[in-house]
Amino acid sequence: MTYQVTARRWRPQIFDEVIGQEHVVQTLKNAIEQNRLAQAYLFSGTRGVGKTTTARILAKSLNCAEGVSVSPCGKCDRCTEIIEGNSIDVMEIDGASNNSVDDIRELRENVKYAPAKSRFKIYIIDEVHMLSKSAFNALLKTLEEPPNHIKFIFATTEENKIPETVSSRCQCFEFCYISYKDIIFQLKKISGSDGITIGDESLAVIAKTAEGSMRDAESILDQVVSFAGKEIKRDDIASILGLVGFDNIATFMDKIFEKKPTPLLELFQELVFQGQDFRLFLKELMEYARNLIVLKVSKESKKLISLSSEEIDRLKGQAEKVFLDELHQIFKIISAVELEVKRSSYPVMLVEMALIRLTEIRPFQSIDNIIKSLSQIGKEIESNETDKASKIKEEAPRYENVNDNDSSGDMEKIWERIKIKTKEKRNHLGMFLDSSELVSITDNTVEISFSDRFTLALIQKDENKKILSTTVEEVLNKKIKLLLRETSGRNKKEEEKNEKKSKKQEQTGGIDKEIVQNALNIFGGEVIREE
Repeated sequence: MTYQVTARRWRPQIFDEVIGQEHVVQTLKNAIEQNRLAQAYLFSGTRGVGKTTTARILAKSLNCAEGVSVSPCGKCDRCTEIIEGNSIDVMEIDGASNNSVDDIRELRENVKYAPAKSRFKIYIIDEVHMLSKSAFNALLKTLEEPPNHIKFIFATTEENKIPETVSSRCQCFEFCYISYKDIIFQLKKISGSDGITIGDESLAVIAKTAEGSMRDAESILDQVVSFAGKEIKRDDIASILGLVGFDNIATFMDKIFEKKPTPLLELFQELVFQGQDFRLFLKELMEYARNLIVLKVSKESKKLISLSSEEIDRLKGQAEKVFLDELHQIFKIISAVELEVKRSSYPVMLVEMALIRLTEIRPFQSIDNIIKSLSQIGKEIESNETDKASKIKEEAPRYENVNDNDSSGDMEKIWERIKIKTKEKRNHLGMFLDSSELVSITDNTVEISFSDRFTLALIQKDENKKILSTTVEEVLNKKIKLLLRETSGRNKKEEEKNEKKSKKQEQTGGIDKEIVQNALNIFGGEVIREE
């Protein structure tokens, strides 16, 4: 007997055997039972998910000799002819090789004729997106108003290439990727029936490699059985598929986390010498990073990661050594270089540079942590300043009942402190004190003399005098009365006179009336208005 590949032997023959496309199957079954059949159907989706298989099952359901049914018998001549692909009323057309307008014109001529021995004449056009624009246009009228005995079923992997004028005349069904769970379940069923021994972890590797395609998964299983026989181990699958393997990828990730570029590049060179597919290597590395991220963010790791308990434990050990944001950066770099490798003339160097970048990744600091750290630093600085001020205050000498008989050394120190503190508050004011002298300190009075009238007048301004007085009180640590005088030694009455004169000038807008009167006498003027 001629050998048949697994994908053909296990091809579904009724709707209930179709895997992972429940939404499509249920809709078609309801349409058949309610006699609400469309004139044309468009099945779209990736390879190996059941588009052509579903089209054949629908054709059998409509043309079965036992009547229109959601469960065709599969034994009558009509069903067997459809299964074998030699039915004269169900024609499968390859859109890639029959894509000209002449082919469609021939089809239009044929649709006029009734089916030879079936209820419907059914046209299954595979890869319909390959038809030319003129071929699509030639099909439009027939597609919109076909004879009652005609049904069209189109299948495509690229729905975006179908003109809207065509898709709008069809009932459109999107075939989904088949889940890993469904693929593993079906592979278990097949391996059990064929006497093949294979573990769940190996089946998970096949399911991931198939990327949602049942046909691809069954083809990989055939390939692995041919290589390893009916006792299949995970290493056999890695060898036949050219995979790097979990242990090797884990070693790569260890070197990345250890920030050791040289050992990492040496490991990669070994893969290069072995002829490893770079894209498969990057894909495995990216999946490994994904699993680490899942472990970081989820407690349900066993449900989300298809690995053994030992492998998950190793992942957990690595995940504890790295921050989540580092893993996100690793994943981003790997995914970016995986796209670049496809179109690069120097894929080896491209991957090497990416591996070096992976060793240079450093964890990010979140804004919240930065703010918290700055706040803590601010508190520490404030605390240190407070302690320092308290210490200075405790160490500062207290001067009580200081008089002229006190030692000149203490007076000099006090005066230095007053000048320094004044400069800290207002620099130019402190500079004026350099040309002045601390005369005496009594119980509640401090006397300071100035070498010239201009400096004295400046210091006597309310704001400046207040700053100086406050500074002296801080240094002496007590309330005092501040006396300011000129070094020339003019008597107190003269100072009081000057003070009254200054107040009078302030009351008259800062102008001395005597000076004004003298000016009037000299120049012969008169006062027009006084404000």
